[in-house]
Amino acid sequence: MTEKFSKKYSLMFGDMDINYHMTKMAVAKYFQETFARFCAKHNLAAFDVLKDGIIWVVSDLRAEILNRLPMWSEEFTVRVWISETTKMRTYIEFEIVCHEKIVAKGESCFYMLDEKTRRPIKSIDLVKPFGLIDEKVFGEHTKQNYEISGEKISEKIHEVTVCDLDFNYHVNNLSYIGISFETAPADFLEKNEITAYSIKFLQETRLGDKLGCELYLDGNKIISRIYNTEDEKDVCLAWAKYRERNDFCRNPREAGVDFE
Repeated sequence: MTEKFSKKYSLMFGDMDINYHMTKMAVAKYFQETFARFCAKHNLAAFDVLKDGIIWVVSDLRAEILNRLPMWSEEFTVRVWISETTKMRTYIEFEIVCHEKIVAKGESCFYMLDEKTRRPIKSIDLVKPFGLIDEKVFGEHTKQNYEISGEKISEKIHEVTVCDLDFNYHVNNLSYIGISFETAPADFLEKNEITAYSIKFLQETRLGDKLGCELYLDGNKIISRIYNTEDEKDVCLAWAKYRERNDFCRNPREAGVDFE
């Protein structure tokens, strides 16, 4: 019987926000770290499939924050599993569990590409070792709406540096998440927190590219558009839902974190 793959972590210093809690970007980071280990277990890690001229890419990622996220040094577990495969798509679900509560959940869609042509290949047989668990955290895999609406609240240009790149030598999808939501005005970020986000990756960008990022506020949602300034083509679209920050503990010891 196929079981969910899980890994236990302790929140590291570099993954906490100004309130000692896990950053929203780190939610995606620990999911992808766990999925990468899941791949390695089945000899399907990036360095394994590259021997056959194949690379992994993510096309979509969606996450929802359900409860208080782990604080610095606090232990938590990430569980991942494959819920559905098609000829070319692999859908991965994830949960972050802290103190036996699911504090965040999400889903993502991955493709395998031909390294040279950058075209999707048939992957359904290659991913069979993962097994399938018919459990979707959002019920169904639905297409998200990224239509631009509302008032433009900020815009900036980001030049891609080496720190933005991954092992495929293009911009890491985690970098897009940071660029998307850190573009928001500081006073907005101080008063509000993300409760859910979804992001669609459209094109590769590389070292030296200049990326424009526009943010639009529509009710409790921010829509982000990242584009390549050279040709104005969209490379990433995203939305994030916000709410006003609630009073909560900023002291890990007072929150019950065990430092033994």
